[in-house]
Amino acid sequence: MFEEKNILIADNDIKTVECAAAVLKIRGYEIFFADNSVKTEILLKKNIYGLLLININLTPVNGFEICRKIRGLNNRIPVIFLTDEGRDIKKITEYYSVGGQDYIVKPFIPEELAARVECQLKVRDYNERLCAAI
Repeated sequence: MFEEKNILIADNDIKTVECAAAVLKIRGYEIFFADNSVKTEILLKKNIYGLLLININLTPVNGFEICRKIRGLNNRIPVIFLTDEGRDIKKITEYYSVGGQDYIVKPFIPEELAARVECQLKVRDYNERLCAAI
């Protein structure tokens, strides 16, 4: 089972981290953060998170590559990409093709972020319960 209340935010933009953390903390989530891909990978190996919010432009390894690595390890953590690149169809297609569940454009509307996170956690919970019932 996963710890749905633990959310890892991987972003090198401190304003994004602070805003996302504030939005999610008031909803009862425990927030962990990493400001680069090296820290992100270390935290993902050491802890179990309910969800990963990750900037696609993380360095030195980008968010797409981190997601590919996670999926290569058969980790089913929901991944929501954070992007400031707008709604470019090529990027949108890549978000999903590397194993992401969703994306949100920065700057985001706080209520939208909360709704997307809660939706992905519900989907994961339903999937966990379905797999346990089989």
